[in-house]
Amino acid sequence: MKKPGHVEKVTITHRQDAPSLTEKKFLSLHHLRIQNTYLDGEVSREYSYDAVLRKWIDAVVMLLVGRVDGRDCVCLRSCIRPPLLLREGLHLPVPENQRYDFLWELPAGLLEQEDTGLDGIRSRARAEAMEETGYSVDAESFEILPGASFVSPGVIPERLWFVRATIEDPSSRIVPRGDGSPVEENAEIWWVPLVEAGRMCDSGEIEDMKTELGLRRLLARAINRQENP
Repeated sequence: MKKPGHVEKVTITHRQDAPSLTEKKFLSLHHLRIQNTYLDGEVSREYSYDAVLRKWIDAVVMLLVGRVDGRDCVCLRSCIRPPLLLREGLHLPVPENQRYDFLWELPAGLLEQEDTGLDGIRSRARAEAMEETGYSVDAESFEILPGASFVSPGVIPERLWFVRATIEDPSSRIVPRGDGSPVEENAEIWWVPLVEAGRMCDSGEIEDMKTELGLRRLLARAINRQENP
């Protein structure tokens, strides 16, 4: 891949951490002073930039696939997303005709301090699959897909690690316990045929970016295997 060549390096010259609004300090705001060094050695003026950190910064996203009613399917999950409620009352470029209380998403979970290395990612995927979907999957069964995507690099340095595993029997599911909060109470899963998932991405019905990215990666792999068996 071609490396961008417009800047030699970017340096944080000062960092000010804003006080947290809660005792748990799950999210934190950071005010930065930054300078750019260009290829010719010239240094920019200092400028301000705000960024957000989270207690656990990266996450694992699970592509759980299986055969349901004779069709190749992928598992989606509904989850309440309280920040979306803040869109109400904001000035939006295009008025929205619906209220976003929740979305269909790929199951995912934050990588915690003990989740180190690729084995740590697989271990967290195993725990989150059980917690969010009720499926028991061996950690070794998760295939880590190439690349870890930044979610919103202009705001937070979070990366998403995509993993794939096959659920041999989609009917062998227990009721997931969730994380114990009302946000995940009564969460629902939906086995969607891959073809339908692709159509939903194309039509804009999938409104979560990580879910669309994961589904398109999954579909591309399926097409590649058909063309190169």
